[in-house]
Amino acid sequence: MSKLVRRLIVLYVDRDNDVGERLGVPTPIIGRNNVLKVLRNTYSGTQMTPMPMPCSALFSSMTL
Repeated sequence: MSKLVRRLIVLYVDRDNDVGERLGVPTPIIGRNNVLKVLRNTYSGTQMTPMPMPCSALFSSMTL
């Protein structure tokens, strides 16, 4: 008997292209590792600016 695998898909629709315009990242961003890469690249170094709204949504999606 095969084991049942549960999967979750999180879909973030960037209707106003915040990710593309504010972060300079082409969308869609597909896959957990790619989302993490975008977040790492956005907040690496000494950048201490307030978190843009798209990053807040991306961080939230990583907690699911």
